[in-house]
Amino acid sequence: MNVFNRAPFVQNRDATSDVDFTARACASTYAIMVGTWALLFLVVLYSALRHANGAWPLVSVLGGVLLFTLCWVGSFRISIFGNSVSYRSLLAGTRTLRLNEIEKAEIKIATTEKFGPFYKLILWPESFTQKKSIVINMKIFSKADLKRVFDFLEPKLKTERRFSLTGAERKQLVRKLPG
Repeated sequence: MNVFNRAPFVQNRDATSDVDFTARACASTYAIMVGTWALLFLVVLYSALRHANGAWPLVSVLGGVLLFTLCWVGSFRISIFGNSVSYRSLLAGTRTLRLNEIEKAEIKIATTEKFGPFYKLILWPESFTQKKSIVINMKIFSKADLKRVFDFLEPKLKTERRFSLTGAERKQLVRKLPG
């Protein structure tokens, strides 16, 4: 069953796409992103319950931030179905490309860009598709899930499989920092 439109999958698969798979945010992402806000929320809630009268507006703001963060982290998905890959995030929505529509896939660790994910997988579409590239935030997902995605994208992957900076790259990055 196709979870996007409740229709059965079309069985026109090739040798590289024999698995239906969905990757979601890993537990460590929840622990760091949601846990931080939850801890702060609980401290302020405790303070408000102990008669710190001015803390209630902060409790409501932190509750809203906690709820948004939970929804934001929970919305990340990479789905592989048939010969297509789909990426979903709360703020960018869902974007899908078929394997034959991908010109290349590359892993980029952006050290100089001001916006966007630091560790990203970029799926560049063929020009005939007139679709935008898909930028996947790799930091959200587990390495095991990303390896499965890389296996699916193997014919299109033009860079080595990496999950972090090398020691030399870290030193070069530190040299560029002001101060």
